[in-house]
Amino acid sequence: MIVRLDNGSTTGRPSYSQTNDTNEQTVFTSFETGPRIVMCYLDLTNLTQNSTIRLKVVIDGGGANFRTLDTNDGRNPYAFTVASDDDGATLGPIYVAGEVRVTIQAGGVEGAARAIPYHVVEHFLD
Repeated sequence: MIVRLDNGSTTGRPSYSQTNDTNEQTVFTSFETGPRIVMCYLDLTNLTQNSTIRLKVVIDGGGANFRTLDTNDGRNPYAFTVASDDDGATLGPIYVAGEVRVTIQAGGVEGAARAIPYHVVEHFLD
């Protein structure tokens, strides 16, 4: 559940269940449209397969076309390697003005659904 705070931030601490396939899956979508700074952290300790995590923004008014954003640190998309990378992935902070989506795509079948806790902060600029 995403909870609106008085200072304009949005914080979420739910857990996404990574499906047992290799399709790109949506972890989180923010339907906010105002100018803001977005940051997302995903806890990837439960994954058993290398995965790609993407931070995307909508590029049209209808909300149907999302595109992966390039970030200044070059970590989007984020290529997660099991056993050699840190236990999580941080995407952002990045400035956006449209809907935002975080996705994950496993490089192999997990064998079972995997819980991926995450934390999202959106700081609104207007």
